[in-house]
Amino acid sequence: MDMNVVVLALKNVSNVLVHVLINICDRPLCNSPCREIFACSHQCPGLCGEPCPPCAVCNPDKKCSISLRKVSEFDANESVYMLPDCGCVFSVEFLDSYFNYQVTSGEHTAIKLWECPHCKKNIYTAGRYNKYIKTEVALVNKIKAQLEKQRQILTQHERVQIIQAMNEEVINTGMHSIVGGRWFVCPNKHPYYVGDCGGATEISKCPECNAPIGGTQHRVIETNRFYGEFDGSNEPAWPGQPNSVV
Repeated sequence: MDMNVVVLALKNVSNVLVHVLINICDRPLCNSPCREIFACSHQCPGLCGEPCPPCAVCNPDKKCSISLRKVSEFDANESVYMLPDCGCVFSVEFLDSYFNYQVTSGEHTAIKLWECPHCKKNIYTAGRYNKYIKTEVALVNKIKAQLEKQRQILTQHERVQIIQAMNEEVINTGMHSIVGGRWFVCPNKHPYYVGDCGGATEISKCPECNAPIGGTQHRVIETNRFYGEFDGSNEPAWPGQPNSVV
């Protein structure tokens, strides 16, 4: 077979797989209780099709950090949800409200992976909340791919210079979680770095798409967003950024 045909076929398969993996499910949530019976003879307190949480009867002190109640204090018809990545448990009703509120209120607007409300571990595999999780994972992966593409066109000397410059700023401030440079993205999700104190003091253009970037008075313009996922920053160096928690 012609190698060009093989390559084209592989690309087509890859495109289909990527589409399937990041396609957001719009199926209504299932609230049917799980019918699994544990070895202890108690019924699973979770939902059908979701990972079974610990037995609520045998583990009465497990606590939902959103409702601030132990599972032994849940209503008779109240289901328990366990986040698979960390094992923390919550009231389904309260965890549903948490995700919905974070989106509709603007609390979760920085491009950053979702975290467990209790232990702050990243969430990747909570089936019930895939429409939230996959959207954010897709955005993060898109930006990382763009960064990798940009990185590959740099010479080795340029790469070393950039890494040294970033590291030196961290070393000089010694307080990277509070002050120092921060990463942001333009309206088209292209990343850029604001150095020094991490607050924007001028407006420029994105080198990728010419969209406006930066800002004035230590605040980026409304169409830009904080991108803490790139370097692990929990928040912008300066409060009051657009779509950020004040």
